[in-house]
Amino acid sequence: MNIVSDRRFLHETLHKNIDSILNKRISILGCGALGANLAISLARRGFKYFWLVDFDKIEEHNFSTQPWRIQDLGRTKALTLASELYMMTKAQAEIYPSRVQTARLLQGDAMVDCFDNHEARKIAQEFSIGYPVVHAGMSNQNTGEVTWDIRYTVPPDVKLNDPCNYPLSRTLIELTVIATSESVINFLMTGNKQDYLINANKLEIRKI
Repeated sequence: MNIVSDRRFLHETLHKNIDSILNKRISILGCGALGANLAISLARRGFKYFWLVDFDKIEEHNFSTQPWRIQDLGRTKALTLASELYMMTKAQAEIYPSRVQTARLLQGDAMVDCFDNHEARKIAQEFSIGYPVVHAGMSNQNTGEVTWDIRYTVPPDVKLNDPCNYPLSRTLIELTVIATSESVINFLMTGNKQDYLINANKLEIRKI
């Protein structure tokens, strides 16, 4: 008979018991479409400790892709997400408002790069030297990737008049969050770094 100590996560624990890794700290770089939804997914699976990095404020165009409410408009993403995680599951999140402080993130058990621009992703790749970093990203072709450490290549810098003016579907976001969540959990449990390719047009998540 399975004994579940924390019944808030009863169904998840009965599906796959990950109690042994729930005290691990997850560092999430970028709290937008991927990072914010990923943090919520991991918190609802029982993870208790997060480090969050994002310097942006919530804007109207974020509502369709990110888990914000109308009253959050104008608030900083990292601080709002930290509050939401605590109110949902009492998960504790420390936030970082400047790049100087992000060096402390290297103490985390796993780091997830969810940044959406070339400069920030390049910084995240530099962090990955000697540390477990998984990069999660999406394209305007309705495809995504989850790639670990040295196998990752920073996408070329693309200049847009409006950096937010590109197509992005919730289907792609949710599939990429699923793949990233599973990859992080698998790494923390086994040490295996599994990469994925996502094709939202085919509703496909493929191991590579």
